[in-house]
Amino acid sequence: MEIVDKVYVIGRGNIVVVDNIREYPLHINDKVRVRDLQFEIRGIEFAEHMRHGGLILRPNDKVEEIKINDKIEKVMSKMYLGIDNQDGFREGGNLAVKGGTKCGDLQAEYLKKNKGIYAVVGETVDWHPSTHCSFKENGGQWPNHCEQFTKDAAIYQPLYDVLKTCSNFTVFTKGCDEDHEEYSVFKNEKSRERILKLVELYGIDEIHVGGIAYDYCVAETVKDGLRYLPNVKFVVFGNFCPAIADETAIEFTKFIESSERVCLMEG
Repeated sequence: MEIVDKVYVIGRGNIVVVDNIREYPLHINDKVRVRDLQFEIRGIEFAEHMRHGGLILRPNDKVEEIKINDKIEKVMSKMYLGIDNQDGFREGGNLAVKGGTKCGDLQAEYLKKNKGIYAVVGETVDWHPSTHCSFKENGGQWPNHCEQFTKDAAIYQPLYDVLKTCSNFTVFTKGCDEDHEEYSVFKNEKSRERILKLVELYGIDEIHVGGIAYDYCVAETVKDGLRYLPNVKFVVFGNFCPAIADETAIEFTKFIESSERVCLMEG
């Protein structure tokens, strides 16, 4: 996407009239698609003296003239949020989930082809101390897994190799404190605040989700995300999300079907 230093607007202040019917309000930081070109707007000026209705975009001193009947669309800003794609949750890990390796491979292949559509790509990771409350030896439900600074906590390498090439790739930790179980990344205050700031900064209005496990960390992250991000839609890529148990997976699928801001599809 090209950065546009200045956009000159003809018509009604900062509104472009398209086909004399549809109106598109333009604001700083908006992302705009014209034909097959994409631009990010850094500044807006009104110019009554221009002869042609429409816009003149000035990217790097190269003028692109867009007439009134050109197709102008605002580009939705999307974020990809991978959930706990760690060695501990794939085959051979301390808390292995069937299909964990395959879902990592599928996400890697998907992001190779589609990383350009995302303004931000994030990955959540369990980052547990050895004394974490979720571990059976500490009275919890699960075997020791994803302990800090161990291979079990590492992001699946083939996926990580792709993630680090994505725009604005960042990692969100959770489960860092021994007394807090955090299936949802939004339960971790620091990670939650970082996500909220990124959503605001990049105008994110849609978050695509894939990872482990569908019925636990994916489910809880999406549910909390709906509460903390009331203007954001969520897309869950079901083929990227292996589940732990059929019963809890069915419950989450029913929740998705009942929600107006979540949809389930294949990536």
